[in-house]
Amino acid sequence: MVEEKGAWDPALFAFRKTPAQHLRYYLERMPAGTPYQDVVERVVGLTRSPDLAKRCHLAVDGTGVGRPVVDLLRQARPY
Repeated sequence: MVEEKGAWDPALFAFRKTPAQHLRYYLERMPAGTPYQDVVERVVGLTRSPDLAKRCHLAVDGTGVGRPVVDLLRQARPY
């Protein structure tokens, strides 16, 4: 969340501040049959890259066969 400068408010003698969110997203589908550990290594590599390290949030679909991957990701702590 960031604050952007809004319109001038003469009563406050200051610019109003407007909260804003700037979102970027990235979606990657791994090929069917990719070993779970390879998926985890890819995610960890992305989230620890210099551009994203400590600057991103990870959302994972844990339904179906995704549950084991979620468990492995929790252990790997990619963020």
